[in-house]
Amino acid sequence: VASHLRARGGRAPGGVGACTERAMRHQFDDDGLPVGVNPKGGATDVKTRPLQSPFSNVFDFEEASGMAGTGSKPPREVVPMPWEYRRQRPLTYTQNALYDAASFWTWDAFQYAVTQEYPLATLARFLIVESSGLAERLDLDLDALDRFLLAVDAAYASPSVNPSVEIGVPRRVLPRGAAGTGGELGAGCGFVGYHNVVHACDVLQGAHAFLYLGGLTSALGDDDALALLIAAIVHDVCHPGVDNEFLRRTESEVALRYHGDAPLERHHAYAAYALMRRPATRFFNRWDAARAAKMELKVRSLVLATDMKHHHAFIERLVEFQSATKPPPTPPPTPPTEVPSDMEESADEDDEDEPPPEPEQEPGKKKQSAMAAALGIPDPDAEDEPELLCAAPGPHIAAASDASPDFLGRKEEYRMTLMTASLKCADLGHLARPYEIHRVWVEALQEEFWAQGDREREAFSGRVISNAATHDRYHYGDDEEAKLEGVEKATVSFFDGFGLPLFDAVAAAMPLARSLAGAARENRDKWDPVAVAEKAAREAREAEEAAKRAAVEAEMNAVSD
Repeated sequence: VASHLRARGGRAPGGVGACTERAMRHQFDDDGLPVGVNPKGGATDVKTRPLQSPFSNVFDFEEASGMAGTGSKPPREVVPMPWEYRRQRPLTYTQNALYDAASFWTWDAFQYAVTQEYPLATLARFLIVESSGLAERLDLDLDALDRFLLAVDAAYASPSVNPSVEIGVPRRVLPRGAAGTGGELGAGCGFVGYHNVVHACDVLQGAHAFLYLGGLTSALGDDDALALLIAAIVHDVCHPGVDNEFLRRTESEVALRYHGDAPLERHHAYAAYALMRRPATRFFNRWDAARAAKMELKVRSLVLATDMKHHHAFIERLVEFQSATKPPPTPPPTPPTEVPSDMEESADEDDEDEPPPEPEQEPGKKKQSAMAAALGIPDPDAEDEPELLCAAPGPHIAAASDASPDFLGRKEEYRMTLMTASLKCADLGHLARPYEIHRVWVEALQEEFWAQGDREREAFSGRVISNAATHDRYHYGDDEEAKLEGVEKATVSFFDGFGLPLFDAVAAAMPLARSLAGAARENRDKWDPVAVAEKAAREAREAEEAAKRAAVEAEMNAVSD
């Protein structure tokens, strides 16, 4: 497990340190917006991505896709990184956010992304080059990697924010740039509430957590680890903010191209493949053809696996994998054999000749990691350890490692299953984030649903053809309470039908998912009025019982006195 040391003491909720918290106070106003931001309207008046060609704003993909592009090529070829402040103290906000991303599951992609010009490219370069060291070990072309990451970043829609914590307040699109100032990319490429560059950052950080905080690297080689991270980066590239069914019903160009079969996922995979094949952005150009082809195939397979149509089929395959890799039952312990007394005396004499054991390391004393030394971070004797969320890798991960025998010839299949499970959990990772972060994701997704409903009303003569309870912002009229209840029911339904079954199935195979399954269940119950009432009643009973016990103890103490 990689150790990412933090160059500061203390940590605020969500894995943000004290220095980060101070920086945030100076960069965000009372509405939660970056200082100096002038948001561009709301969800109902922000221009959305064109329906006729929903991927037309992808920069410079027209050579491969045949679509006329309307977006602009990123005006730079080097990913902006904060390394000019590498040895400066205190650390910058961006450095703190990047270290947190490498060390904590409780990372908040929204707080990070709205302050960056290229949030995905900066995060990806840090995790691939600086944090994991994959780029050096795999001999990647860093110049081509920068161009690849910038291209993918620019193809995602810009971040959007809700100045309120309440669901139903229209989200506002933020211009790209540090502190939302616009910068090189301007106002972005239209409103996409959920599947935008922030979601890509969130999924990338989640996949990295499974690799380096969840012990998955014990089963995967560096090529597989890179394939998983690249798949997380590109898994929703060019997303137009509508679902596959909408594209099929409107006979979208991309739906026709892929015969209506998972048009979104297939185009994400295709756009990534086309970009990886171009000489300027082929960051693994030093690999041989067979190795490169295997990398491209794994990225494509992982991206296609995010199609929710096959969600439950994958869970069944995951359960079968767990059954196939289940370790045999542990035999009962054998009773110790009796040792003659003369042999015991001989053993005691041998022990006297042994050298004394080395003194144990002082409690709290930690060794400085090589990465910390390379980044100029001082010896962290008095600093917090990273928040590692899991125990050692379990037997299912071990079954896919090189150290285990490959009796059935299925080790490669097992590895792909673990990689797919990690990406799918990262894709739904907000379900297991701290509730305050998870709620923001639910609000963003709901706003995207309503934006799709607005498009459907335009395309189908005033009718919303999707589920009106989730996609029609006027379904409940002016009844805000009923609208919130609709969001609660839809969220609980998604937890029960998709989220919890996945996390529960993965929890049996991957240690990290055990804590995430519990966190997801807690978040689910907070959306369920019945569960909330039951928890309140249970806590009231426990408090009453504790008060009774305290009263009895006080009475007994008084009698004894």
